[in-house]
Amino acid sequence: MKLVIVGHIGLNEDRTPHGSAVSPGGAAYACARGAAVLDATQVGVVATVGDDLSLAPIRSLGVNLLGVRVARGRSPRFYIDQHPDGRRTFSVDFGIATEAAPDSFPPAYRLTRHVHLATAPPEQQLAWLVHLRRVLPRATISVDMFEHFAEREGALCRQVCRGADLIFMNEEEQRLLFGGHEHPPVPAVVKFGPEGAGYCQDGQLTRVRATREEPVDTTHAGEILAGVFLSLRAYGLPRQDCLAHAVRAAAAKVTQFGVNGDALTATLDRIRAEVTAAA
Repeated sequence: MKLVIVGHIGLNEDRTPHGSAVSPGGAAYACARGAAVLDATQVGVVATVGDDLSLAPIRSLGVNLLGVRVARGRSPRFYIDQHPDGRRTFSVDFGIATEAAPDSFPPAYRLTRHVHLATAPPEQQLAWLVHLRRVLPRATISVDMFEHFAEREGALCRQVCRGADLIFMNEEEQRLLFGGHEHPPVPAVVKFGPEGAGYCQDGQLTRVRATREEPVDTTHAGEILAGVFLSLRAYGLPRQDCLAHAVRAAAAKVTQFGVNGDALTATLDRIRAEVTAAA
């Protein structure tokens, strides 16, 4: 297994100036959607879902679901309001996934090279981080931040970041967490929204610009970016190429609701074809 993604799978209810939609979501699902860009069988997912949710959408990605545990109860549901000025408000009912469940990490995943802790409450990410450092001492671990938690639980978020090997965050999260605090000595992928993203290491930022798209639904663009980047990186592609492809995929995602739109699908197919042809 080259990459394991730990997070949530559920339903998103997005309300935007362009309309509303309910679609399969959760950070683990969206990240897996991007990570399946190459060999989906080398991507494992760890999540707890309720028996009220169909797993058909994530099964269709072809990723390994040994770590997805179905329990009696309600699956996570995420409510996101995207405002005309670019602000987002967020609320969530985690249902039966209110706490981290490290015992759900399958023994079959313990040879993985990299684990990604997708967006989640920092106390859950921290519990996972402590467990994974103990059972997977050789694996690298990345974490993804989220404004909602960075604003309310900054100290815990910084503790998670200090324990990681790679951080994903946007400009606002970076400001909230490290505007007045020392940045951990680990690299970060910094997301600049419609301006693309950059890879920051040792104070040096290498940026990739995004194509300008009319945003319809920006939810999970960051997870798509992380999934594509980590998947391509696991296959040994140069970091700059990984980031360029990841930015392309994120830009395509924002043009449609959810993460199963035709634009994103076509972009991921093109990335797969280009990477395969160059191999």
